[in-house]
Amino acid sequence: MNNPTTNETIQPNPDDAMDAERKFLEGLLKERFNFFLVSAPIFLIGVFQAKLDDSQRRYALAFGIVVFLLATLSILRTHLLVGRALEHLSTSHPYKVIEKEVKWLPRANNMLVCICFVITALMVALFMTTGPTPSGAP
Repeated sequence: MNNPTTNETIQPNPDDAMDAERKFLEGLLKERFNFFLVSAPIFLIGVFQAKLDDSQRRYALAFGIVVFLLATLSILRTHLLVGRALEHLSTSHPYKVIEKEVKWLPRANNMLVCICFVITALMVALFMTTGPTPSGAP
């Protein structure tokens, strides 16, 4: 961008751009976690509370597996991008200064990503165990 008074080109600070991208990615990650952690349990409760026969329940669970696996992968990707953006911050950045004090404690995002995979695996297990009752069973 040109400065109209001196005709000099002003270069944007790369640290500012990285920090802005980090903030955007962290907001996006928060929204994705919220979507997943609210909608997955509601979906599972709905599937098992609705009056569905076994084949309809299996179709619903298959749909849920696909949707929530894709959501989990997008959460994982965004989480990794946030990690990369944090690595590129300068050592004088306030986040890096504060992070040194709590380095011993694991980041909650790592655990939340694992929870998303566990819920998706639970859907797979429910899909595999949902089916017609064996003949002779009540």
